[in-house]
Amino acid sequence: MKKLIYLTLLFSLIIINGCKKEQILSDKSTVNEIKDLSIAKNSQNYLTVLASTFDPQPFNDLSPTDIQNLDESQATLLLEPTVESGTVLYNNLVDQVVGTQEWNTLTYEEKAYILNFTPQQKAMLAVLYDAANNSAGGDPRWVSCAAAALGFNTAYGLFVSAFKVGMSAETAIAALRFVGLKYLGYIGLAYAIYQFIECVRSSVTSPSQSIVGIIPAAPLPIPSTSDIFYQADYNLLGQFIPHRYTSIFLNSLNNKYYIDNGFISFVPDGYYDSQSELVNNLHKYYHIVDGSVIEILLVTVDPNG
Repeated sequence: MKKLIYLTLLFSLIIINGCKKEQILSDKSTVNEIKDLSIAKNSQNYLTVLASTFDPQPFNDLSPTDIQNLDESQATLLLEPTVESGTVLYNNLVDQVVGTQEWNTLTYEEKAYILNFTPQQKAMLAVLYDAANNSAGGDPRWVSCAAAALGFNTAYGLFVSAFKVGMSAETAIAALRFVGLKYLGYIGLAYAIYQFIECVRSSVTSPSQSIVGIIPAAPLPIPSTSDIFYQADYNLLGQFIPHRYTSIFLNSLNNKYYIDNGFISFVPDGYYDSQSELVNNLHKYYHIVDGSVIEILLVTVDPNG
């Protein structure tokens, strides 16, 4: 009898130990799967970019009086399609950036800003993404108008570089973090998007016919005199009119342009005419925002215009 009890206990211990080993192996397998997933995400250089889905039509039908008299419920209903398209975009971007090396360098607070977007922030994301896509198609006024209307003037270059083909996890996270720090109520956001659309509409009469090409950013040749002419307003490009001018110095450590050789203040945001690259009436205007060249516009200037 004792022998039977001993054998029963021994058999039970063998089964328990076997189960524990299987559990350990299973846990290790799960850990390895997580590691493999993390490695796969970290090795992804570029994100999949969605097609733009923002529809401005509901705002095109509004008059200035309509937009000024919106109440909260009307603004919420007006923004519903924009929130929906922004939600799809937001979920897609978050799914791709979470778990990347860039994501893992963020603080807890920075991750919280990104993971807790409000409906209004998702709508802002949709508008900025659409504007960046239209700017990539040849009209830089889209991002300029969107950034100004939504209060992102200082981040113009960020959104131009973030939302494009070849978008990286780093630039997407930077844009998400920036939008995550901005808040507008439904009425304020509806008014801002209306202002954005009106700005784009007014740019139909802009010098688009004078812009013959847009090429990627490259260093601006510094004039020997360290002074340069520029236009602050996109709508003035292509016109044979007096330009503003400023001193300009390149800081080779960060490749940004300053008005002083001590590298204290950036040059004003604007379009800088590279006189050394002038060919006949074709000018190269280097678009500088926050000290950095973000694009180069090839512009024909009619001396009789």
